[in-house]
Amino acid sequence: MGPPDAGPVALGIDKVRELDPAVVDERDGHGRAERLGLADRSRHVVDLVAAVKLPGGVVPDAVVGGVGTGGTIVGVGQCFRERNPSCRIVAVEPSESCTLMCGEVGVHLIEGIADGFVPGIFARHGHIVDEIVAVDSDAAITEMRRLAREFGLFAGPSSGALLVAARELRARDPGLRHVVTFFCDEGEKYINDYFLGA
Repeated sequence: MGPPDAGPVALGIDKVRELDPAVVDERDGHGRAERLGLADRSRHVVDLVAAVKLPGGVVPDAVVGGVGTGGTIVGVGQCFRERNPSCRIVAVEPSESCTLMCGEVGVHLIEGIADGFVPGIFARHGHIVDEIVAVDSDAAITEMRRLAREFGLFAGPSSGALLVAARELRARDPGLRHVVTFFCDEGEKYINDYFLGA
């Protein structure tokens, strides 16, 4: 692990090396995301951890993330848990394709998560996840549209799904003051399918 004053980027790179040393390219300090392979999405994880700066140095009480490769929820979750041992780590998958919860593979509209298999990083490190929740595709798309309409955030269905799950988590446990999630997809590629005429 890096020195305490190394900052979140160094901490994130060290965490990725710890999870899967082969993924980190020593020349430039970031790794290769291999969608079906054994690697973490290390650069993505490092950037996300570095970006989460809550006022007063607060560490989140919970982190909610989807499982594409599993790198984001595992890497960020472990980094937050090192700073706050009680940080809850919650993974999200579509209710129509509950592969992680019950081995089902189905058709859903939340691209980027639940690709019909358990990714290697999640298989190896999924034990750190406290809870897996399912979100319906229609609810994810409705939330995605609300983000655009009310907040000007042009995100995709997986962002909608994560926000639905984060909001539901907070409603179930109001004691969680700081719940973090990620908007990792853009709405551009969904214009024709979900925004025109909506």
